[in-house]
Amino acid sequence: MYIDLDDFKPINDQYGHGAGDKVLKHLALMMRKVFGSKALLVRLGGDEFAVLLNSAQHLASPEFYAAALQQMLACPFEVANKVFIPIHSSIGGCYSAAKEISLDDLMHKADIAMYQAKRQGKNQVYFFNDVNGPEAE
Repeated sequence: MYIDLDDFKPINDQYGHGAGDKVLKHLALMMRKVFGSKALLVRLGGDEFAVLLNSAQHLASPEFYAAALQQMLACPFEVANKVFIPIHSSIGGCYSAAKEISLDDLMHKADIAMYQAKRQGKNQVYFFNDVNGPEAE
């Protein structure tokens, strides 16, 4: 999965980079709670993160985990002294049973799916697969 915070720049602009850093740390904690210790969690840069799940180690569907993360983030979070805001994210994912697919290909497809989620109105989840590709509704 490829996770991008929606409207992150205004948080930094309005409340300062310290508030933005608090949001990033909060996201990382929520990701660990949702995905568990067996998921590989990576900060790609800025407000972009990646998650790699192994279906043999995770019982629920990737869509379930993505929805759970969005639900946890939507709870108001204190970004500044007595200023609480919900955090929203666009999540794109890709899954494949093919053993030959590279990590780069998975990440590229998840990135395409994340931008499709943003095009659908932000705070959305969209999964790319070889059947629907990135453009299916």
